[in-house]
Amino acid sequence: MKIAFCINSKYRNIFIIIFLSCLLLPHGTGYYLDGLPFNSLSEIILFTVFLPYIFFYKNFFDYFIIRIIISIIVLFKIILIFSPTNGIAIKQYFVEEKENANFIKTFDTFWNKNYSYVQRFNFKKKDDFPIDWTINDKLNATSDLDEKKLESDLNNKKRINIFNYRKHRFYDRDTFSKLPLDYESNFILIMNNYGKIKIITEGSTTTKILVQDYKIQKNIFNTTNTLLNLPKGFYSIKIKSNFKGDYWTYKIYKSYNSNKLSVRQHLKISLFPINDLY
Repeated sequence: MKIAFCINSKYRNIFIIIFLSCLLLPHGTGYYLDGLPFNSLSEIILFTVFLPYIFFYKNFFDYFIIRIIISIIVLFKIILIFSPTNGIAIKQYFVEEKENANFIKTFDTFWNKNYSYVQRFNFKKKDDFPIDWTINDKLNATSDLDEKKLESDLNNKKRINIFNYRKHRFYDRDTFSKLPLDYESNFILIMNNYGKIKIITEGSTTTKILVQDYKIQKNIFNTTNTLLNLPKGFYSIKIKSNFKGDYWTYKIYKSYNSNKLSVRQHLKISLFPINDLY
């Protein structure tokens, strides 16, 4: 008997849904195929080119071996979902809202309710920052809704554009390029040997870095110096920065080589708080 024999198609749609759920549900351990939102070209290609073939070749899911593979994928996915999140926990603020602790929520906030976003790759340009979500955030509005004008336009069956009924901090590409934002970020860094880290925040007028020994909660650095030498240890790192202008980057590099910082596209660091690791 061949292991890949075709079995009853009764549960075909169930396995298709399970397979798609495994691909779409986010998890924090990794960068590729880590669910929504899609961050890499490979994910975009997979979902726009290859996945549509599922609907044309549904009988592919009738094979026993394929269902076994999907079952194994489900087990791994469950493990990954409950594993510690890798990346930098970020809160982003409109400048005048920071004192009220009203951080801007994004799609990532649905999964990580205490943060705006979890950064899993180095931001090389302003478009990489999760700013597009701010256009729909209620904090983007700077005035109350003009209900009378809205009601009048509805009665006259005019085309409705929400930006015509209250003022906003930004609403198009031009205001986007001028939008200043404040950021607070934190993460756990494990240094297996003596090494150094480099934090690059181009576009930030001030970058303040607090490094603590996590085990004893002792401050190691409280500085604006973005190149730090660290001995072997377990560190909590908190960064505050305020970005202005049109050119922004946010990159973190780690190296055990005294002469060269390793350029890593993906950040292999753990999300704070550390309690998630146990």
